[in-house]
Amino acid sequence: MFTTSIGKKGNWEDFLYLIPMMLVIFFVIAVCGYFLKDFNTNYQDIETINNGSKVMLQESSDRFTPLWDNAFALLFVGIFSATLVSAFFIQSHPIFYIIGLFMQLILIIIAGLFKHIYEEITATGFFSQIISEMNMTSYIFTKYPLFMMIFTLLLGVVLYAKSKD
Repeated sequence: MFTTSIGKKGNWEDFLYLIPMMLVIFFVIAVCGYFLKDFNTNYQDIETINNGSKVMLQESSDRFTPLWDNAFALLFVGIFSATLVSAFFIQSHPIFYIIGLFMQLILIIIAGLFKHIYEEITATGFFSQIISEMNMTSYIFTKYPLFMMIFTLLLGVVLYAKSKD
């Protein structure tokens, strides 16, 4: 599944890993944020701990969600930008454009499925506090199929509209 060899080029299957990978990254960030906030609440209630460490943990807890929300948005843009840039170096034949259109349809359907999974995960009370603070991540996932459609269209343009020198 994740085998690599020297000189092997990437293919469309690699992109299939990007869609669920973004959901898994979000899920890990949300779980860590939830446990950090829960730990911070319990830590603040302990009377034997000095105030300096309580303030430090409170500041870290307050910065966690905005920091990782911005990091997730940067990661999202960075991964797809790197994919577009690397597509310039792949030589492709226009006959594969038809296959690419079918792949685009499949990827948009998968992105819609992951949007639904995101909405189901965030509908529970478990993540409601964390999700309310993650504006960029929520925006990305609520528009996930649209972003995937735009990205795959751009990828198709980059792959098939190059001049043949």
